[in-house]
Amino acid sequence: VVLCQLGLLAAAGTTAGSVFSMPVATFLVLAATLAARMAGYIAAMASVGPQLAGTPAPPTGLGAIVGRLWQAYFVGMSWLTAPWRGEGVFERLAVGEWIGWGEVGRAAWLNLGVGAGAMAALGCLALRRREFGAVTE
Repeated sequence: VVLCQLGLLAAAGTTAGSVFSMPVATFLVLAATLAARMAGYIAAMASVGPQLAGTPAPPTGLGAIVGRLWQAYFVGMSWLTAPWRGEGVFERLAVGEWIGWGEVGRAAWLNLGVGAGAMAALGCLALRRREFGAVTE
């Protein structure tokens, strides 16, 4: 399962490297990896909604609108990071829980088939529009 997640990370790095320069691609993949590691927190914030510390009553007026927009942002982020959410494999192994081959196959399909396939399509599209080493006049 971890090797499938590493395959998705390698596909993201290769795709970003084919579209952007090296520093931009590095920071883009780093930000995507951090978002993937925080995906559980993002999903929790999307389901609970905004919680303001020290406010006993729910906000009204402009505060309610901003709160709904903030929750919509986390719902969108939760949707975008769903393929990278992954399973807590190490935590499950630490408590002795079984990880079956069906789950490994599902992780391989989602990470390598869907995720890396989408990255490959993006890379092909980017390289079709832009030829490296072509003489520009």
